[in-house]
Amino acid sequence: MKYRNAKYVSGGRIDVEINDPVFGWIPHTVDASENPEFHDKITAAGGIAAYVAPPPFVEVPNPILEALDEISKTLPKAQRDVVTAKLDQARGKRKIERVTL
Repeated sequence: MKYRNAKYVSGGRIDVEINDPVFGWIPHTVDASENPEFHDKITAAGGIAAYVAPPPFVEVPNPILEALDEISKTLPKAQRDVVTAKLDQARGKRKIERVTL
């Protein structure tokens, strides 16, 4: 089996592209617990790029959400609670199934 662009990913797995005769080069993740022979073949061949951890998450201020926050402070409490919940949902702080205005 032909492969290229091997690189380590988290958990000791290896991301590669496999040359499929029908679909061409397709991405595949090789896990030693699922396919030890192929994992060993790639490891023995060497040339695997090192694992690079993703950068830490940095929250970027959203001026639109901040403006809506200020506007919501002028609303009656019931409406303010709904708007605040939706803003939290937009920021990823809260999951809301359904809110009706």
